[in-house]
Amino acid sequence: MKIHRLAAAAAVFGMLSFVQTTFAQDAPKAITIASEGAYAPWNFTTADGKLDGFEIELANDLCARMKVECTIIAQDWEGLIPSLKVGKFDVIMAGMFITPKRLETIDFTQPYAVDPGGFAVAKDSELGKLGRLAEKYNLNDEAASAAAIEKLKPLLKGKMVGVQAATTMLEFL
Repeated sequence: MKIHRLAAAAAVFGMLSFVQTTFAQDAPKAITIASEGAYAPWNFTTADGKLDGFEIELANDLCARMKVECTIIAQDWEGLIPSLKVGKFDVIMAGMFITPKRLETIDFTQPYAVDPGGFAVAKDSELGKLGRLAEKYNLNDEAASAAAIEKLKPLLKGKMVGVQAATTMLEFL
């Protein structure tokens, strides 16, 4: 996978802020980064047990640019924030959406990529016959979110929807 230069630049500035908050002589020589390892293509675990994906490649690239030794470890999603708070690792790179609740306990860099959510349906289903809906909803805007939800309610009424647990998509549904 090629790392997109714009995303890499944004992440470099974000991770450099971690290093630059200390005096040069106090800058860490090693950083431990945690990733879920279960959110392909962003991060995943290969058949031989190694972490891989866009975020893993980006982390390795950033570490090389900062000339810092980095160790990337897998951490279950539910344990990412609690483990960061107790110092098990220094940084999370795991496709985490910035939410007001998360901002109460941890800090974020600038986003290094956009990960839009979407629905997948069978083509021959009632929803599939609608074709691809080009409309996008900004869930960071409460008024727009409320309008989007009202528009989707009749389309989803009575339908069974699967969603990954403990995600912002679950909160949306």
